[in-house]
Amino acid sequence: MIWQEDVGKIVMVTQLKEGRRNKCVQYWPDVVNEQMVVDNYRLTMTKEKEHTLYVYRLITIFNHNDTNRTERKVHQFHFTQWPDHGVPDSIKLVHFYRNVKSEHCDQNGPMVVHCSAGIGRTGTFIAIDALYENGKKTKYVNIMEYVKMMRKDRMNMIQTHEQYATVFEALLELFTVPNTSIQKSAFCKYVSDQECMTLPKNRKMFKLEFQMSLRQNLKPLKVEDTTKHKKE
Repeated sequence: MIWQEDVGKIVMVTQLKEGRRNKCVQYWPDVVNEQMVVDNYRLTMTKEKEHTLYVYRLITIFNHNDTNRTERKVHQFHFTQWPDHGVPDSIKLVHFYRNVKSEHCDQNGPMVVHCSAGIGRTGTFIAIDALYENGKKTKYVNIMEYVKMMRKDRMNMIQTHEQYATVFEALLELFTVPNTSIQKSAFCKYVSDQECMTLPKNRKMFKLEFQMSLRQNLKPLKVEDTTKHKKE
């Protein structure tokens, strides 16, 4: 499927094992530069970097049946902060989401999102992505209608009221708080530029960002639980 659909990004929002239960079979090599052969495909993990919230892996795929003999690079983002039987902090989830979206890839296919059952955590992440992108274009967000639409294609997408509330909280963060991340290589110049600016002190970016953080005191939204299914 990854090859057929020309996928460039995979988002994984489960652990391989949680508690005593196996949640997902590992589909990438154990170490960098090690190879794994699956049917007609040879997979090589060419890069792996562990971040605070997630693990990034770059996987090169070679298809022995491809007449062009080309390789494709797939970026995998493995979110490790989604607790078993719970939901992640929405700010952490938004930070992860922004990192996923900012990564450039050569493929033009859809992004693949998966957990274990493919409905709870997966549905939550897909809803955040789709509603945010559509909201930027149309200036409207209708979470309930989008969840209904998802469930027509795959039953029980977004299983719990906590997951439903997480969609609200993440979208609120995305629409109201700009991305303030700065590359390490550019941080010193950024600070120096701010100090040299001739703007009044109360108009400098430091002050504005702090004031914005005070205004954005996000609180969990109370959403009626209309689902009866066990949390994923």
